[in-house]
Amino acid sequence: MFARIEQYLLDHGCVESAVKVQNTAKIFEIFYRSKGPQKKWINRQLDNEIARMAMIQYEIGTDQKRLELEKRQKFNGDLTEEEKNELEGHKAKMASYNKRWWFLNQKYHSHLFNKPKGSYIREFDLYQNGYVSYTQEEVQRACKAIGGCCAYDCGCCYRERESSRKPGLFMHCREGCICCQRRRNQRDTTEILDLERNQRAWDIMAYDYCSINLEKRL
Repeated sequence: MFARIEQYLLDHGCVESAVKVQNTAKIFEIFYRSKGPQKKWINRQLDNEIARMAMIQYEIGTDQKRLELEKRQKFNGDLTEEEKNELEGHKAKMASYNKRWWFLNQKYHSHLFNKPKGSYIREFDLYQNGYVSYTQEEVQRACKAIGGCCAYDCGCCYRERESSRKPGLFMHCREGCICCQRRRNQRDTTEILDLERNQRAWDIMAYDYCSINLEKRL
């Protein structure tokens, strides 16, 4: 009943009213103990989305490093042994990303196939489909909280990420962001692992990624 009312309101542009009905439905679902399974599914799906965001940024960063070394090789005529090994490493990583993407995509859609029903899931769908979104200020605070580019003036989060795999994507930073890696001046991402604890910030950025890219991300 609640789902049909909400959909009717959404179809007629009454998003705020649909959200109010949805919040009422949540009260009833507390008694049926259906909140837990829905929240568990949502958290896992957000993790799946975040993992895909991270891989895309890693791939973009690796490709940029590869291109820089190839340009240097062309300009100088050769590379040092260390640079040659680094270039081969980047090429090997690039070759591995197709397999990694297949795995992440399969995991995402497998979990999506087992999507439960309920008011919390419908709330999740509102964010996913752009009916409801976090404000720009909220998303910027989340990005800053994990050390992303919103804390600086490079503008990475508001430019197309230039992904050959998914052209036209906009997203805030994961640890794979090439600009963030250079700012940290490190080749690995061990120092950022503690930031994984700030799950709410990651979730906000995942919701934002979904709402601004919609079908591009699938």
